[in-house]
Amino acid sequence: MTALEAAAWGGIAAFSLVVGAWLAFRERPVSDSRVGLVMGFGAGALLAAIAYELVPTGFNQDLLMFSAFGLGALVFFFVDHLVTGRQSMGAASADRSIVVGALLDGIPESLVLGIGVAAGGEVAIAFLVAVFISNLPEALGASAFMRAAGHTRGQAYRVWWGVVAVSAVSAALGAVAYKMVPGSEGVTSRPSRRARC
Repeated sequence: MTALEAAAWGGIAAFSLVVGAWLAFRERPVSDSRVGLVMGFGAGALLAAIAYELVPTGFNQDLLMFSAFGLGALVFFFVDHLVTGRQSMGAASADRSIVVGALLDGIPESLVLGIGVAAGGEVAIAFLVAVFISNLPEALGASAFMRAAGHTRGQAYRVWWGVVAVSAVSAALGAVAYKMVPGSEGVTSRPSRRARC
């Protein structure tokens, strides 16, 4: 049951990707300036979520934490280059870059949500909201590029529903993996910063 709850939360957090696609494919699409503003706000929201929910106190003294950040950057760089097959940014490949970023963001974000559910049936509401908000401009920007490149609404929806599905599965895997860690049953989430499901 915990895995199903975690999957539901992971899907809810990623659902804003579909909302972003809907906004981009309306008859009167969002202007480029507003897309930029929303993307900037979403990036700030995600950075806040990372700073307050994912990075433990004293991380600056932890070489493993720095290594994890560096590894994440390298994974994105190589996967993005593999998917887009380009050397310079252009409208035709920008949408794929943003989709890759959303997918690579969604997996660890959903794992964290799943672990939060498994650690005591609780979800970090601030983190959930930040993920939801940050996903919206990602999908809005990428879908705007898709529309400009001639992709259909259905193609965009299939991409984002796929990312939602991956996020839900990742959240379930996070919950299952947490339960498999020895001694995890005695560890609970921080109640002061989390809310009951």
